[in-house]
Amino acid sequence: MIFYTILLISYVGILLLIKPAPNSFRDKPITIKENFLAIKGSLFLGVLLLTIHLLVNDFTLLGAQEKTYQIFALNNIENNGLLIMQFFTHPFIHLNLLHLVSNITMLGLLSVYERKVGLKRYMAVLIVSGLVSGFSIFFYTEYIYSLGISGALFGIGAAYFTDDKNLTLKDWIYAILTFFVLFAIISFRDFYEMQKLKNINFNIDYLAHVLGALGAIVYTRFFKQKSVFTKS
Repeated sequence: MIFYTILLISYVGILLLIKPAPNSFRDKPITIKENFLAIKGSLFLGVLLLTIHLLVNDFTLLGAQEKTYQIFALNNIENNGLLIMQFFTHPFIHLNLLHLVSNITMLGLLSVYERKVGLKRYMAVLIVSGLVSGFSIFFYTEYIYSLGISGALFGIGAAYFTDDKNLTLKDWIYAILTFFVLFAIISFRDFYEMQKLKNINFNIDYLAHVLGALGAIVYTRFFKQKSVFTKS
């Protein structure tokens, strides 16, 4: 519980205290409240991930029971009719503390996308990327569990560079081709650096990362940001 509190305070404190610099020396620095409003989605999600990990691990932060993965993680082993629910729950379940902290760190860094587009757009891309990344489960013939929010985070990372209504069709095609090349390279690598927890094998799901990024690229292409008009 003490370690959880340290992680929580560190995550919230760093995101709130590290504020973007003003555009010029004449501009006033943004306040902590303004900074909070700009990244409240990232803050809430980080706190939620930490809290869920604490709860499912019986307040130890060490590792969940197999039953937790069977119910909430995406899997092609025995989902007991829970597959649709698992598409929504698997991003919130992590294998261990290292897995969680790495994703929390990435989430904090990607709060720059929320500053860029706002909460609604940020959450829409996050949800779409998370759902699309889950389809990786259908490409594996061996039995696996897929869990963690990294697929959605790869989508946020891709959207940071592609979510611009001024990008040309050529720019979009380059972005999509880049991720297809990435997928081809990854396909020839050894996907399965196995980590074992009892009788369940866990893998780094590279394909989920690629699918999450592609989902974000396609979403931002066809659902462009709305222009805001002001009266003078």
